[in-house]
Amino acid sequence: MRPSLKTLACALAVMAGPRLAASRAKVRAPDARALPARLIRLASQATHPAGWSALRAYAGRRPRGVVRGYAYFALGYRECKAGQYPQAERDLARAAADEFPLRDLAVYYLAQTDYRDGQTARVVGLLHSFAREFPGSTALTKAIGLLAWAYLQSGQAAKAVRTLTSYPRTFQRSDLSLQLALAYEASGAPLAAARLDQDIYYAFPTTPEANVAAEALRRLKATLGAQYPRVSDRIVTARAQKLFAAGRFDAALKEYARLLRVRPRSPERWEWILGKALCLLRLNQEPAAIQVLRSGVPLSPALNAERERLLVEAYMDTSDEKAMNRALDQLRIHHPDSPWYAQGLYSAASDYLERGNVNLAAALYRNVAGAFPNLPLGEDAAWRAAWLAYFKGASADARAALLDYIERYPSSLRTAGALYFLGRLAEDLGDPREARELYQLLRRRYGHGYYALRAADRLGRLAKVKRMARNPRGHHQALDIRKLTGLIPPPRSLPFNPCVHPSSEVWLRPYLALASLSLRKLASECLRGLLRDRSSQPDLIFALSRIEAERGRPDRGIYLTRKLIGRYQDASFRTLPRSLWALLYPRSFWALVNREARQEGLDPYLIMALIREESGFYPGAVSPAHALGLMQILDRSRAPAARALAARLGSPWYNVRAGCAYLRGLMKRYHGNLAVALAAYNAGPTRVDDWLRVYSFRGREDFIEMIPFPGTRIYVRAVLRDQILYRRMLAGRVSYMACTPRRPEFSAHRGRLRVGSATLGGTR
Repeated sequence: MRPSLKTLACALAVMAGPRLAASRAKVRAPDARALPARLIRLASQATHPAGWSALRAYAGRRPRGVVRGYAYFALGYRECKAGQYPQAERDLARAAADEFPLRDLAVYYLAQTDYRDGQTARVVGLLHSFAREFPGSTALTKAIGLLAWAYLQSGQAAKAVRTLTSYPRTFQRSDLSLQLALAYEASGAPLAAARLDQDIYYAFPTTPEANVAAEALRRLKATLGAQYPRVSDRIVTARAQKLFAAGRFDAALKEYARLLRVRPRSPERWEWILGKALCLLRLNQEPAAIQVLRSGVPLSPALNAERERLLVEAYMDTSDEKAMNRALDQLRIHHPDSPWYAQGLYSAASDYLERGNVNLAAALYRNVAGAFPNLPLGEDAAWRAAWLAYFKGASADARAALLDYIERYPSSLRTAGALYFLGRLAEDLGDPREARELYQLLRRRYGHGYYALRAADRLGRLAKVKRMARNPRGHHQALDIRKLTGLIPPPRSLPFNPCVHPSSEVWLRPYLALASLSLRKLASECLRGLLRDRSSQPDLIFALSRIEAERGRPDRGIYLTRKLIGRYQDASFRTLPRSLWALLYPRSFWALVNREARQEGLDPYLIMALIREESGFYPGAVSPAHALGLMQILDRSRAPAARALAARLGSPWYNVRAGCAYLRGLMKRYHGNLAVALAAYNAGPTRVDDWLRVYSFRGREDFIEMIPFPGTRIYVRAVLRDQILYRRMLAGRVSYMACTPRRPEFSAHRGRLRVGSATLGGTR
């Protein structure tokens, strides 16, 4: 039985544009010579058809070999992407005839050109031995998919099956799996096709291929009748779980409801009930979730513990304190060692804290910390309990709890905060010497972290205290600073040399060549493919972060560099080179920000820090809540002019002006309190007003630490920290780690490697 033409067309539409491969690039013969400067210049001018003739003339004058291959490939690729298939076919064929490091890409794009021109027989001829000839090509997965389509469209379904089943990555990818299912169906194996379509539908529910597979399954079910394969309960559960994990709560809710309806006696029934209730909670339908959760009691203790924990959350959201406490009691009585009990206690503590009951919240946090010290929630609860003791002014309890926290969790992100508040306690107790020692430890160990910068400010204040002898107002034992220093592990060293780019590595050379030819998008795709195969290769991640930043995606550069370095804020300027700090702290739009911020009476360094946190300096950023642009302005209008407003917000100038005006309004609303204004910028003024009604705060640190939303706490601290760092970097008062002239420094702009005054890729 063959799939219909409509089915093939639908699948082709879904899978248009073969995806990036995840395999390692192959270089047949490493090219030791640099690309000629004239070729680099002509390739950079060939981004538009007006520059093609000069590049073609240059290629025609070159003898067969590496340089001619590069020239014809750059030209043919541009023509292929522009839809000029006859010209692209001629030039790519000339490139494929030469032996040069990108010959695999020349062959693939020549085949793609023929495919788009309807010449499937030529595609088969070009690609049938591609896997054998270029086993490490970054285009291998795309070539396998294109070859399979060519076989299918030329009526050779059995060969398509052999091609796809012999490729190890087929079953890891929804696009190739769908091709294989179509090939099975076309070759008269509907049962195999149905099983594969089921795999796609349940394992890849958020992909476009899942919709095509669903349509195919309806057709195959009618064809196979009683032979149609039954899917296990665990597999159908996985589909709903993946929809939920992707944030598609409506779709997951429908899936759980359908499973409960069509398989009412399944052993997985209670997992589906809990999944349905969790979806309802995420959709803010608490009464419905409570009704579902109270519909019975599962036999499994673990599932019942989860049910009780969800009831705690549901009652908490409906402000039913008595019912919440009953659910907590049930958890304590029946599941005292369950992580679900820990989550229930922690959620209740956070709820009490948000409503102003500090004492009860602190008691619950202490319970979680004492009973579950090895869980992440236990660590977090230990910190919250110690902080609340400080907030309440219980100096002795706070001091003991903060010290205990450092001893238990010396590697924690919050250890710097514990040291800082120990210093503040020492000041409050009249012991400026101990405070100074704690702040100095913070400065030494945590570089430019938020609390290290706050410690620097406190040290400046202590410098005005003339009498530095201990004069404590309360009886407390002096801290052993050496012991504390020994507890805290040193910063992790960089897993790569930030001054050296691994240009000698064979796997990087295809990227360097593509970047030199101004084929930056293809170069980035090449490196992404390498990254998937070499995800633990730090120098490769570093290279990719530079490429993304220079391609106009500084947000991705920030993300990848953070991922590579980890706790970069613990470093000082002298421990990392300027190029690395430039990736972490882009200077894009500085002139615009400086002008617009000063017009609103705002610190331009503050706006740079805010933009870094909001959008990473990517003007096209759009949040899940549809906040737009550099400063993530939220467009709440539904008027016909909303589309025009969204377009204006995409303009950096308009966005920065609007964002500065909004922040200035928040500063005025909160009487110049920057931390409160930033919290309102992130979480909304309504929520911040609620927090301010519940508590009064002695200072900035109290307010920040009592913000109920962890994300907003992190956001406010990050912006305040980065405001200081931007001021130092942009004012030019920074000494970075020096990269000596003998250390190669890489520039991704044109894929060149600079060694002293020499440049790879710039010789004639």
